[in-house]
Amino acid sequence: MKNLKTLKTILIAVLVISFISLSSYAQDSESEPGDLIFIIADNVSPSNFAEYEQWIKEFKELADATGAPGYGVGRNDQGMSFFMNVGKTMAGFDELNKKFGEWFANNPKAMELEMKYGHTRNYSKNSLWRHNPGQSYVPAGYDNTVTRTYTDVFTGWIKSGQVEKANETIAEYVAAWTKAGISASTNTYWNVFGEEQACVVFVTSYTDFGAYAAGRQEVYEKVGEAKLNELESKLNSVLRKSESSQSTGRPDLAHSNEE
Repeated sequence: MKNLKTLKTILIAVLVISFISLSSYAQDSESEPGDLIFIIADNVSPSNFAEYEQWIKEFKELADATGAPGYGVGRNDQGMSFFMNVGKTMAGFDELNKKFGEWFANNPKAMELEMKYGHTRNYSKNSLWRHNPGQSYVPAGYDNTVTRTYTDVFTGWIKSGQVEKANETIAEYVAAWTKAGISASTNTYWNVFGEEQACVVFVTSYTDFGAYAAGRQEVYEKVGEAKLNELESKLNSVLRKSESSQSTGRPDLAHSNEE
């Protein structure tokens, strides 16, 4: 959690980058800009994870007791990530930085925990993402009140000069999912800060691993192998590299601060 104190430094870099933000390339001009999501990803070795998790539990107890800004938590093969919605403008990021700065100043125990457990974390990576509602797929009647803690994440790093073609391919994916009536919702995010230019992420959430497996089978059956191969070929042609990963939400470690 030490890197939360460095948000001011990160903010300066983000403000500069925001003038040439990749999200401006990808944002649908006819739709309202999506929220900005700030992520801190901690890389943790398996041998250190039990002790690291104890750190996060104690940090949550402190956050709950003292009204720290809220955050969500997810667990993956690399460690753990913390998610904070900062709203639709960079002013929200500045406000998050201000609130955490004040909170750390008033709660020295947070740094005591850092000194005690900091060795359990290999490194942290910070990134900022812009949700693109116009490039996301939400099926009719989708129930957002259902708790979905198993998340499938596809990350694609786009070749130079290929963002427009990537946008066209994403639109084809959304059209195919809509036509097939796929039951799971997929949200699209473009990187603003923290990744190599340009980078897009597709996030699909399920209730559990069983629902994830069933969802993949549903896509294969409803969209069809031929169409999936066509779409995959188009997407791969504009990507420098890609990776897929899964994560599990940890609401037991998250902190909510509803104001």
